[in-house]
Amino acid sequence: TSTAVFNIRRGELTLGGADNAVHSMSSAGACSVNCAESRAYRATVVASGNLSAARPHEYAGQYSVQLEPKTPTGKSSKAAIKCTVAECRANQITILGWSPDESEIYYLADPLLGRLGALLPGHTAIYGWNPQRNVVRTIHDSQDRLYNLASSWGPTLIDARVVKQEIVVVAASADQPPRLQTINLASGATRTLFDPNAELRRLTHGRAVWHTWPTSSGYPGRGIVVLPDEYRPGARYPLIITSYSCGGGLLRGGGSDNAPEFVAARHGFVAICVDIPIWEIIAREPDTSRMYPIACSVVTELIADQDKAGIIDRSRVGLCGHSFGADFGSYCLGHSLGKDPSHVIAAAAFRSGSVLERAHWDLFDTAAWMRDPVNGIYARLHLPDPRNDPAGRWRDISVANKAAQINTPLLIQAGDTEYLKSLPLWSALRDEGKAVEMHVFPEEPHRLIQPAHQLMNFERQIDWFRFWLKSEEDEAPSKRSQYERWRGLREASRAAAQSG
Repeated sequence: TSTAVFNIRRGELTLGGADNAVHSMSSAGACSVNCAESRAYRATVVASGNLSAARPHEYAGQYSVQLEPKTPTGKSSKAAIKCTVAECRANQITILGWSPDESEIYYLADPLLGRLGALLPGHTAIYGWNPQRNVVRTIHDSQDRLYNLASSWGPTLIDARVVKQEIVVVAASADQPPRLQTINLASGATRTLFDPNAELRRLTHGRAVWHTWPTSSGYPGRGIVVLPDEYRPGARYPLIITSYSCGGGLLRGGGSDNAPEFVAARHGFVAICVDIPIWEIIAREPDTSRMYPIACSVVTELIADQDKAGIIDRSRVGLCGHSFGADFGSYCLGHSLGKDPSHVIAAAAFRSGSVLERAHWDLFDTAAWMRDPVNGIYARLHLPDPRNDPAGRWRDISVANKAAQINTPLLIQAGDTEYLKSLPLWSALRDEGKAVEMHVFPEEPHRLIQPAHQLMNFERQIDWFRFWLKSEEDEAPSKRSQYERWRGLREASRAAAQSG
């Protein structure tokens, strides 16, 4: 692990070592995780609803700030003071610390994981709650995500030490690359300390716009739209849909590893990141397999919305996804969007994953807790033991079984730890003579971590959509064999369609 120290006075960023390593930013005392202590109180974050100890990551409710009065020994007493002001409730709350006079508790409220009033994911605000007066002061309200740790699951705000009423964070939004800045918790004023992405910002600033559309599922249709660089009102453009989470900082392929939106826009595509409220769906639906058709309906209604607005060419729509994005994307090809001619996806590119197949059960999900008939993941999906499935639930949810009716050219790029899960769909499409290609990246986990593989993945997805949706080929000599393969796939799939 490497650390770095930014000298504010000198404006210098230097690597840290044993003598100047960055220490834990949590407050002193017994507090260690998302809490802060004053002489009289311990501020914590508590769930507003029922939080399952077994599955806390699936909690789709909100949280609030709570104070626990301390006894003379420093331990919390049983009495607690819960903030009842509306601004004290959010889908994600991070305690920052106390004001110098200990009259206010500073915290960050973030609706990244779902709804928060009328706010969209990615909108972050910092507040100060005065428990004596029970009033909340808005300190800093922005469209940026604020974080100081880029974890494997995306930008995450960890406890930030308050120094002279300032915190240092990284600020980023859908069209704003990350920059290092301070936020004054007394005034809300910001100072930029280090901006390594000024040139990129000139190309992306003002380009990403949140958009909502009507849905029939009861879940919100929302996403971020990036129009082509040379967009002309009245013209219709091919569309690339990325998924399945947006608002976590600069768009770089949906939640991760999808076709990068701004690069797609440079090549004349409308690019839309669709934000699927996955945890809300899981929390509300008794049968969690409903998340696949629900996500498909959100995508279908987005296509209809953009077609009605006269922005897209409905016959040239591409869909890409990673993880759940690939799961529901493959489901769409086999169950809904592949059947209705008006909703056909003309090309698809999935980074890893495929909707559940029998091979998942047989080869991977063998742990007893996964197969538990009451609380296991398959029980919640209403999928029985496939060895005793008289209702044919596994057959119905399978996409590989529907390969004959799928005519969407499909690119699969998976890591070597996960590609076996994509083999049933790949082999079924290949047996049917359909246009499908798979690439396997060595030594990669769920998300790509090697820069060379990340670049290869992004570039190949863009090439794939340019080829199938715009009949364009990159003239780079190194890609000649790629296009020879793809032209062969196109001819073979046409022949298979004619013979079928």
